[in-house]
Amino acid sequence: MTESSVNKPHPPRHHHGGLLLIALYKFAHAALFVALGVSALKLLHKDLDDLVVNLAVRLRFDPESRLVDFLLEKASLVSDPMLKRLGTAAFA
Repeated sequence: MTESSVNKPHPPRHHHGGLLLIALYKFAHAALFVALGVSALKLLHKDLDDLVVNLAVRLRFDPESRLVDFLLEKASLVSDPMLKRLGTAAFA
């Protein structure tokens, strides 16, 4: 062995692709939770039943359909303290 082959540094390994994917996944995850928290807090003190009906009309659903009735039933179970807890938990 010659001295130049012994002291020759190894070429650097590039693992940036995997780290970039992990970083993008974690960023998307964090952005989702921030959006959930902001949305929950924006819905405080609003009539969720009216919001569901307006959304159904905008999306051209029949307001009398079973899906809209199901969503209205579930929206009636959501209270302001529950939205506040959901928003706070999403930020935590």
